[in-house]
Amino acid sequence: MTPTQSPGRWRIWIPAFLIAVSIATLVGRLVQLQILEHAHYQAKARDELDDEKLEYGRRGAILDSNGDVLATSIETYDVFVSGRKWQDPAVALPAAAALAPYLKTDALSLLAGVATGGDTRVARDIDFETGEALKKAIRAAANPFADSVRLERSSLRSHPNGDVAASILGWFGDPTPDDDSKARKVGRSGLEASLDRVLAGRPMRQFFERDVEGEAIPIGLYQASAVLAGADLKLTIDRRIQALAERQLDIAVAQHKAIGGTIVIMEPGTGRILALATSPRLKYSELPFTDSEKVVLENDHSVSYAYEPGSVMKVITMASALDGGAVTPETTYHDDGVVRFEDGTELNNWRGGSYGTQTMIGVLQNSINTGAIFAQRALGRDRFLEYLGRFGFNDKTGIELLAEAAPYFRQPGDEGWTIVDVATQAYGQGIFVTPIQMVAAFTAAINGGTLFRPQLVQATIDPDGTVRERKPNALSQPIRPETSATVRFMLEQVVMPPERGHQGRPRDYTAGGKSGTANIISGNSYDDKRQVASFIGFAPLVDPRIVVLVKLDENADLQTGQEAAGPVFATLVDEVLRYLNVAPDNAAYVGVTP
Repeated sequence: MTPTQSPGRWRIWIPAFLIAVSIATLVGRLVQLQILEHAHYQAKARDELDDEKLEYGRRGAILDSNGDVLATSIETYDVFVSGRKWQDPAVALPAAAALAPYLKTDALSLLAGVATGGDTRVARDIDFETGEALKKAIRAAANPFADSVRLERSSLRSHPNGDVAASILGWFGDPTPDDDSKARKVGRSGLEASLDRVLAGRPMRQFFERDVEGEAIPIGLYQASAVLAGADLKLTIDRRIQALAERQLDIAVAQHKAIGGTIVIMEPGTGRILALATSPRLKYSELPFTDSEKVVLENDHSVSYAYEPGSVMKVITMASALDGGAVTPETTYHDDGVVRFEDGTELNNWRGGSYGTQTMIGVLQNSINTGAIFAQRALGRDRFLEYLGRFGFNDKTGIELLAEAAPYFRQPGDEGWTIVDVATQAYGQGIFVTPIQMVAAFTAAINGGTLFRPQLVQATIDPDGTVRERKPNALSQPIRPETSATVRFMLEQVVMPPERGHQGRPRDYTAGGKSGTANIISGNSYDDKRQVASFIGFAPLVDPRIVVLVKLDENADLQTGQEAAGPVFATLVDEVLRYLNVAPDNAAYVGVTP
């Protein structure tokens, strides 16, 4: 007889089976967590328990070319309180009452501003003396703070010369809301931003374990690296020349009712910038900006704003045609005031003038648009565009500031390009450049033919005193030295012709230069009521020491570049060269003549 299995035994196997499945599931889950996904959960735990804090040393100072301080740091303290500990009234009330006098506030305001949980910063940048006094009170044997208040070192930037060069220096402060560097202040604009890492140095990185409230575990893991103070910057800017340029620009803007302007002063033999003035400009008293329209002041317009330079571009056109052997100073052509193109386009001279038979010197003296087109055509389209590239108009200058605008002009192959574009570019329309780019190109035309990268930083000074000079950076040789000498001779004839006066003629020094008056595009045409008036030149004629660009934006009186900007150039030449101890010279030009 076949035995039958007792129904009661299923009561044992079913629970056993369920227990085995549960154990297998648990083991499988443990294998998943501890082996297969170990790295993932280890990293997650590390993120929750491990923390990092950066502590920076002294931020580097910014000095002018003579070593005078333009920006330096003042030590301050930020004050934090523990939100977790201040949930206990027995801790919060006496601590707030004791802390309030140091922060020049009241206890109730302090209590209202503290969030629960982690630390809350209740004060930023209290002065060093107050911070030291508070530290002493916190360390006292009997204090009401119950380890709920702590201080962190911070700093403020001080500017002994006020707003002088503020648009160059920029400002240093709290990061923007979308910045990842929330742990510290950062350079927000100018050199403070572009060279933030140099000025900030290397921070001390502190790694530690924290508890669930976000506070450091006293006996937890702690590691720290060494801190390195930031380097000082020695600029090429001379604060006295900078202040002079800013003052003269303000006078000119007010006199001609302009909406703004720019003055750039550069050493032609090095590319070093002695002054970079812009209006409107950054003012430290207005920071941080609450008006969104003023945020544009964080970028220096001499670098970040591209414009059509107008007739000052004729210097580059003429230098190119001379170097290419297409013309000489005595080359003549007949001007009837207009150039006609096959598509029916007509290009005219300023205010419809016509000048008859003219030399290339006359083209610059009278600022003749048709003459610039003649020189460009003699050189040829492709070679002219090649020379624009040689003079640096295909790329940014690489100056040590952020937000530099790139130059732009239409070239063959670009959408909408026509031969008329090349013609207008020859006299400075249809081409957009920044003031600093225009100065760099002009400098190459008169300094012997060397294109320098504009330079604002002359040296860095390490914390141990090591000086690291930054040598001038010669980028290329767009024209020959003899061509450059000829350009200087021709520009002398513009500013210092024996037969007539010129508003850009200095009183004490010889000089050469060129004015520009360019209407501004409005819609699809140029607005006769809006213009840029400018003048660019150099002095003295022999061994030039400075190149100066003066630009006025939308001067309401509609005076030309010669009339409005020329006198500013003349004043600056006399005052800057006198300051540089350059002897006045009224002798005739003795350079290489054509």
